[in-house]
Amino acid sequence: MTVLKAMVAEGGGVSILTPVDVFSEVRAKSLLFKPIAGARLFELLSVAARDAKALNPTTRDYVRIIALTLDGLKGA
Repeated sequence: MTVLKAMVAEGGGVSILTPVDVFSEVRAKSLLFKPIAGARLFELLSVAARDAKALNPTTRDYVRIIALTLDGLKGA
């Protein structure tokens, strides 16, 4: 659990997180996830790597497929 989630779990306030961020905690019932009604938010999806050379062709293809898939969902 990250420091931010731990602070929320201890009653230190609220935070804006994604369902993926709190999946395990919600499943364990240690945190509650409540979507913000009417809010249209987006999240930046990133790939972390040691350096550009670490992205082998398979990884680059995988990232490209994910990007194309997410772009296709925009119009849905």
